[in-house]
Amino acid sequence: MIIQPYLRGLDLPRHPAPRADTPVPLTELHAFPDISTAAKTHHAKRFGSAAEILCDSLLMRLGIDSHPSPEFQAFDRLIYLNDRPLRLQIKVRLSAENNAFWFKVAHGNPRHASGVRGYRHDAFDLLALVILHHNVVKFSASKASQQQIALSEIPRLRDNPFKSLRSAFNALEVSETLDEAPAQLNAA
Repeated sequence: MIIQPYLRGLDLPRHPAPRADTPVPLTELHAFPDISTAAKTHHAKRFGSAAEILCDSLLMRLGIDSHPSPEFQAFDRLIYLNDRPLRLQIKVRLSAENNAFWFKVAHGNPRHASGVRGYRHDAFDLLALVILHHNVVKFSASKASQQQIALSEIPRLRDNPFKSLRSAFNALEVSETLDEAPAQLNAA
């Protein structure tokens, strides 16, 4: 706990306002995905990490190793396909609007001087769109600043997670020699 030493002449308020960084109890996360906006905001980094781990798990089950990149990079993971490095950017959404999960493909902080901005066209090669509470990942080679996963796509993505990755590889014109992945990776 941080304690401010008393300074002579400084009048402290009788009832200090609650700190903005007061932790949201972790027990609030037990109701995920039905949690407050404050909890979503407070634990945004935690959800981002969970999305990265879900991507790692899926890629590993497909025989693809992924390597974390430093936070200052414009991509989250580096994967190798036939000795070709591919930079993977991972985005997560926690709620749907208008029958879809909408992803804003941008980076930055709205409270920072540089704000939120789009990625350079060459910042990453591959995009992973993650819906955590459905355990679904959709891979894309598109650089569009706004992307979506329709609610109707979720069962297909869950049943065959390799299909969107193969489509993204084809769009990148990457010749992949991966074995055909089993259709039901999640059936265990």
